[in-house]
Amino acid sequence: MRQGLISIFLLIALGKSLGQTLLRSNQYIDRYQYQAKDSIIYLDSEKEISAIAIKSSEVGVFTIVSGNEELVIPRDEDTSTPTYFLSLENPKSSIILKAPSDLTFDVFLISSGSSPTIDLSRYREASINECGDPPPSVPQSIWRSGLPEPNYSRSFHEVFHNVVHHAAGSNTNTNYTQVVRDIYLYHTEVNGWSDIGYNYLIAQDGTLFAGRDPGNGSQDNVRGAHFCGSNTGTLGVCLLGNYETANPTSASINTLTTFLTYQLLTQERNPFDTYNHPLGNLETVIGHRDGCSTLCPGENVYSLLNEIRLEVEQSIENCETNESLAINADTTLIRVNQLLSLRAVGNYDQFQWLVPGAAPFSLSGNKISIDYAVPGFYDVTLIGQNDSGNDTLYIENFIQVSTMADEPVVFPNPARAFEEVTIDFKEEILKSQLLDINGKLVEEWNSENVVLNNIQPGIYFLTIQSANNVFNERLIIL
Repeated sequence: MRQGLISIFLLIALGKSLGQTLLRSNQYIDRYQYQAKDSIIYLDSEKEISAIAIKSSEVGVFTIVSGNEELVIPRDEDTSTPTYFLSLENPKSSIILKAPSDLTFDVFLISSGSSPTIDLSRYREASINECGDPPPSVPQSIWRSGLPEPNYSRSFHEVFHNVVHHAAGSNTNTNYTQVVRDIYLYHTEVNGWSDIGYNYLIAQDGTLFAGRDPGNGSQDNVRGAHFCGSNTGTLGVCLLGNYETANPTSASINTLTTFLTYQLLTQERNPFDTYNHPLGNLETVIGHRDGCSTLCPGENVYSLLNEIRLEVEQSIENCETNESLAINADTTLIRVNQLLSLRAVGNYDQFQWLVPGAAPFSLSGNKISIDYAVPGFYDVTLIGQNDSGNDTLYIENFIQVSTMADEPVVFPNPARAFEEVTIDFKEEILKSQLLDINGKLVEEWNSENVVLNNIQPGIYFLTIQSANNVFNERLIIL
């Protein structure tokens, strides 16, 4: 009992030395003001704390102390005053905060409650048809369950600029629904905004969340609060995580790319188009930092934006002009064992590939990577599948696999009568001649493909002429 009394007296004394004042408390927020003289603050709540926010009079470094580790609370650069926010990986009832000494700041302990159970796989990139229907996103009514609904007069506008953000929060918190709920309470209860600032949010696993609630209007055209107070003509999409310190996941970038493809198709814009904006002449796909003094969306995302624009541009072209099946390849001439990437084009739900000579023989998916162990010419078959049925594209001799050798390689050898023989050589072949053992001309060809029509079995010599050399190869015909 004596030890408990001592602990209570210590907490009272600590509160006095810190100048702690309770400013507001409700179901979702406890707000305290501190005039800190000590750098260690013990924060306790009767609720489970899911996130913490700090508004400070000056810029400082705020960290959460856990054992021997310190977790920095990232600064939110979307606010005019120094503000810091972090969604906690594991909600807790007490936090040890390390703060700068002799600084005045407010601490907001956020409690977003239990997250609803959601099958997030329905809202990821794999289920998005970039050319057709709007991408599926977790509705506000589901992720916001149990939290107060926003009630305000919405504004709608035409979108010219799609602004990419990062949340600058945790890179390890996998309870993505909780993170979105925390951001919602942070924007509304801490920042005092009408609603969450972004139109959409994308989790590290590729899940797409609907952000600002449009009421009876359009999710894509409701004006948000995310671009330095100049939100007219913009759509904001936020990647959960901090991409100054981590690399984005391929799942989140895939969803972002597919999402932007749909948006720009709907807006009828090219990702490299530019339009006037109060903050400058800006492209249709930009990072937050392109218009504001901020690090957002983090260097590791910002450095990918041009690559994303290029892929979106290609996807838009495919959607607009390639309704039927087609195959995209950077090259169709490769070396033996060189990896080759092929991409399916067309408005289909699924793709099946048949690539004889490669291993494995059959593959599925929008993109595949293959290689070949034997030189030659290889056929490719692509099958597109959708609700209307199947379409098949067959391209004969689509891929040439070469040894790129300094001297011609003839195969197969021995060969059979009427069989096609290939001459593999790094130089262009101008002419090839087939001679019998007495040196008599039997047949002549003007390409690297030799068809042995009406050639009797025996031993022959194949003379191969390029621009720079003449070679002689012995050929056995069975």
